[in-house]
Amino acid sequence: DEWHAALTKIKGQDLNGNGTTDEWPFSPWKDNSFRGGFNNHAFVGAWGVTTGFYQDKGTVKFGPLQPEFKEFLATMVAWYKEGLIDPDTISFDQKAYDAKMTGGTMATGVMNVGGGIGKFMGLMQEKDPNFKLVGVPYPVLKAGETPQLGQRDNVFPGNGAAITGSNKHVEESVRLLDYAYSTEGGLLFNFGVEGLSYKMVNGYPTYTDLLMHNPDGLPVAQAMAANIRGNSSGPFVQDKRYVEQYFQLPVQQDAYKIWQQPTNEKQMPPVTPSMDESRRFAKIMGDINTRFDEVFAKVLTGAQPVDSWDTFLAEMQQLGIEEATQIQQAALERYNKRA
Repeated sequence: DEWHAALTKIKGQDLNGNGTTDEWPFSPWKDNSFRGGFNNHAFVGAWGVTTGFYQDKGTVKFGPLQPEFKEFLATMVAWYKEGLIDPDTISFDQKAYDAKMTGGTMATGVMNVGGGIGKFMGLMQEKDPNFKLVGVPYPVLKAGETPQLGQRDNVFPGNGAAITGSNKHVEESVRLLDYAYSTEGGLLFNFGVEGLSYKMVNGYPTYTDLLMHNPDGLPVAQAMAANIRGNSSGPFVQDKRYVEQYFQLPVQQDAYKIWQQPTNEKQMPPVTPSMDESRRFAKIMGDINTRFDEVFAKVLTGAQPVDSWDTFLAEMQQLGIEEATQIQQAALERYNKRA
């Protein structure tokens, strides 16, 4: 209710002062997807479900099959109809999204601490010193509730590496992978080349201006991506000293604390289906996700009524969603036994 009131207040006001009401209250676009923000539990998590698989006390469930998901969808449809959700969201790419955010025509969105808040604050530092992004708590349905779902990373994110059968340098490849877990390799992966991207200051690997104040004007996130692996992922240990410098702005540090509030007890750990299970799961979910995007977009924009979601539920059954859920359930049980 508070979100609806705030978005409604934003709608129709010339907040950027350009003489036209071209501001849109909210866009869920994230990670190259018009529903990417929903995937990160923006609003949908308030109903205790996700857009994918989650666990409820050890039982795997697929969010879109639950009645709560349809309630969430109906709310978003109403907001879209009221003009609270940017209709361009459906056709966004990263360039278009960035233009909206830096052009003062998007009021709220879903983003990460570094590649979102840090990126846009850096881009707008000279253009508009008054530009500011503030992290807000994950929404809940009732005041006083604790959010159940957020975009928390697992301690082990599930990333790994493989050596193919055609690799003619297996020993060297293993040595390279092993190197990443050494002290020297950890510094290279997380901080880059000493003297170029970092300097040792009293034993602390400190990023240089090449990353923190890039001479070519790159935001910190992009400057890091060009020189290190620390702000990405892979088969190495991410050093906490990276994030201590990455989240350099007070607004980033505040957002980081706020976004740690969800209990995340429904989050799926990085389960590992068998090879045969993975092939079958990929086939089923490839078909379902393609149809999901089509139907979700049509319902959200009003091209199809909300009740047409019930037809899609039946279609997901035919496409094998129960089998996919069973695969995830078996993988979760194996994971819990290992844990």
